[in-house]
Amino acid sequence: QNSTQSMIFKHEVEPLISHAMNGKKCTVFCYGPTGSGKTFTAFGREEDVGIMPRCIRLTLDTKSNKIQDIQSQCQSNANPSKSKLNYQCKIFMSSMEIYNEKAYDLLSKGTMNYKEGLPV
Repeated sequence: QNSTQSMIFKHEVEPLISHAMNGKKCTVFCYGPTGSGKTFTAFGREEDVGIMPRCIRLTLDTKSNKIQDIQSQCQSNANPSKSKLNYQCKIFMSSMEIYNEKAYDLLSKGTMNYKEGLPV
């Protein structure tokens, strides 16, 4: 009841990012009755962003830091001709809503009829 967006992210979601960046699949599930704050927890508001914007920011920052670390290692290598930047990172994210027994992909509204939902 008295948790902040920052506290929820730090304690419940942030630890999953390192697992995701090591190739694990992770899911965060917001569940509850209408009006309980699921959308607010997931997206927040401009001055107090929720889980999704924080995940995106931390994931991109982590990827950028990893690339910088690898580049630094390559530059400091004794034989730079043998150094190669060999790092790949593909990021896939989705935000699903289940409402009235229909699933909706909130990040790709333009690819489907939103009123019909996704096939389940």
